[in-house]
Amino acid sequence: MQLDIFEHSRDVMLRNDAILALERRDAVAARSAIQVLGAEYPDDKLIPDLNVLSAVIEGVGQGDITSHMALRDARLRMLDVVQPSAMRVFGNMAGMDWLRPMWKDLAQRANRLPFKSDCEQEHCAPLW
Repeated sequence: MQLDIFEHSRDVMLRNDAILALERRDAVAARSAIQVLGAEYPDDKLIPDLNVLSAVIEGVGQGDITSHMALRDARLRMLDVVQPSAMRVFGNMAGMDWLRPMWKDLAQRANRLPFKSDCEQEHCAPLW
């Protein structure tokens, strides 16, 4: 069977639309592109990762983080969920570049938390 480049690459095109929107940090376009991809290719393996990254850009600048526990939860989510998704979507180097503003946003949102020696990772300084 010969593959038709236009018929058999729509999933790639739709996936790339979502990735490009995420690269531009355009939450509306990313969400829309992911919905189209999911409707046409619900088994696409990147959809969960694309959704994670879309949610992250939708949440940028949500407001100050006011407790060490909230910062801990946000930091661990970045490390355990968001970072692996970024690596799968963009690759290792580009994923780290994409994450840099997310870490900056998290640090800025936590900048009013005082340093506590018993939870030194839950402070804005290590996030930078």
